[in-house]
Amino acid sequence: MEETGMSWSPIYSGLIGGLIVAAMVFLTNNKSKVEGDVHHLEFGLLFKGFSIAIIPFTAFVLYAMVQSYEGQEIAASLVGGGFVAGAIFFPYQAFFVKFC
Repeated sequence: MEETGMSWSPIYSGLIGGLIVAAMVFLTNNKSKVEGDVHHLEFGLLFKGFSIAIIPFTAFVLYAMVQSYEGQEIAASLVGGGFVAGAIFFPYQAFFVKFC
């Protein structure tokens, strides 16, 4: 039986998420490569790692989507489609887009 009152788990998860975002902000590099008068911007190692890590996670989400119960097909397909779009978009942005 669950206790009545306040649960600390949402607070802990919010604090952990905030610490992860703060670490991502502080670990980013704000330097750009300079060639003459042109500055070249690229995504950092953290974003490139995220874009690689999303691919196997998307495979897991697609596996879970296939195992969905009757009546959940539409919602599971929308979630799976979103992850597939992200698994295509993020690596494309990370490795093929350069800003000059």
